[in-house]
Amino acid sequence: MKKYLTWPNFVRLVCGLLTLIFLTALVVKLVKPSLLVGLKYEIILGALAIAILFPYISQLEAFGVKVEIRKQVDDLSAQIKAMPDYMLGSEYQVAGDCDMAEQSYRKSLEQCPTFWPAILGLASVYHEEEDFARAIMEYKRVLELDKNNIYALNNLADVYTIADPPLKDPKKALEAAEQALQLTPSKGSTLHYKAVALNELGRYREARDILNAIISQDLLPDQRHWVMYELAIANSGLGKAVSLEYLGKMLLHAKEHGAASNVIEALSREEELERFNHSDRPMIQKFLKRNKAYLEKDTL
Repeated sequence: MKKYLTWPNFVRLVCGLLTLIFLTALVVKLVKPSLLVGLKYEIILGALAIAILFPYISQLEAFGVKVEIRKQVDDLSAQIKAMPDYMLGSEYQVAGDCDMAEQSYRKSLEQCPTFWPAILGLASVYHEEEDFARAIMEYKRVLELDKNNIYALNNLADVYTIADPPLKDPKKALEAAEQALQLTPSKGSTLHYKAVALNELGRYREARDILNAIISQDLLPDQRHWVMYELAIANSGLGKAVSLEYLGKMLLHAKEHGAASNVIEALSREEELERFNHSDRPMIQKFLKRNKAYLEKDTL
């Protein structure tokens, strides 16, 4: 396998040679000053040092010097070749054609197996299709290539909260969200995923504080109803009764964003109902009966 010398290591090599030249000159001058009458002797000594070291330049790897320029060029070339299929996959995904999106992302990865945007795209397709095991696997692949990838961390936090057991893992969701928040402290979606994980872990007061901050700072304006949903769970867990008025406001906001039926459907699931305090469940059942039309269509 060929090795190539990077510019930083080339500079280090030159500096090393110059240092060797002047050290040699200094030693010779101390031993026999008459040898260094003019500059020509230093030039001769420098040429001698280069002549001695030249055969070893191609073996710099033995000294721990990594040569990467050609590898970087090859990687960049592969990424450029992978880009068209990745872009096509993104277009298919936006259009809702997950099968074609998956095919395009895979073609992109054939050109460059380490092209993380295509791996992330593949993971997001599985995420949308609720194939959470494969989504987690692909998000982890992204993190192997880029441990601080905010997108993979953010989406992992979501998957670990919405997946069914045994994949559901609020602790891992919290870890992923906290790591993502170190990179972007005010990202609304990540704060929301952290709050969901805290609710799942029974840390309702912490969740409530985060959710109130999201609402007060308007960090998720289009998803405010889901923030209110988790806030209702946090308050319920703290013994503060959830009112029909509050749920009505939540539903009104969801209706404005075409998500009323999704909210009602979520409240209708037994596992979601169990997230509320036992004393709040009869009132929620009453709310569901009053708005059961949303289970069929997003109109009353």
